[in-house]
Formats: sequence, C-alpha cells, structure tokens
Amino acid sequence: MTYGGQEGPSSWDMEKADVNGPQDNAETINIDQIDLQVLARELQIALSRVQELELDEPTRRQVSGDLEAAGADLQAGRTSLARERLTRVRAMGGALAEVAGAFLRGAGVLGV
Repeated sequence: MTYGGQEGPSSWDMEKADVNGPQDNAETINIDQIDLQVLARELQIALSRVQELELDEPTRRQVSGDLEAAGADLQAGRTSLARERLTRVRAMGGALAEVAGAFLRGAGVLGV
C-alpha cells in the first residue's frame, strides 16, 4: 500500500486514518457544514428536554441560557460563539453525568 507517498504495509490504523480522518476530531460537530435549520430544531428539542429534567434551578437557567444564546448565534452567523456555548453545555452535561454515576454507584454500595 502507498501511504503518504511511501510504500509500506497497511495496518488497521493507517486504513482507518484514510477513511475517517484524525481520531481526535471524532466527536467534533462541524457547524459550518450542517443545515442551520436542522441544528436550530435540534437546539429547541434540547431546550425542551432541559426543561423536563430534574435539575436545580441555577443549572437549568445556565444550560437554557446557553442553548438559547447558541441558537441566536447561529441565526446571526456567529458559529464560533455558538460552538463555544455548545461545548460548555456538553461539558456541563458530562460533569452532571459523572456526578449522577457516582451517586448511583454509592447508592448501590449502600444497598439503597
């Protein structure tokens, strides 16, 4: 197989790099290449879900505010600001999931 202009044996990693691109970008959403109407609709769905979740009020306000602002940023063409806001929401979601998981593990150990 020719890879990077040099002959060499093919490996699973090399082939995967050819097909899928760099692995560190596997979870990156490229806002510039997707339909903004679809993304706006998905943001509205996410906002509805946040309202349904049993979150404390400061967290609910923060997440809701970031989702609403990201939608406004997208409509105004400020994709980099929208990306920042969505990254922050994702990080908050990850942190909440870790806390919930730790709680469930602790409750399981206690037999609750």
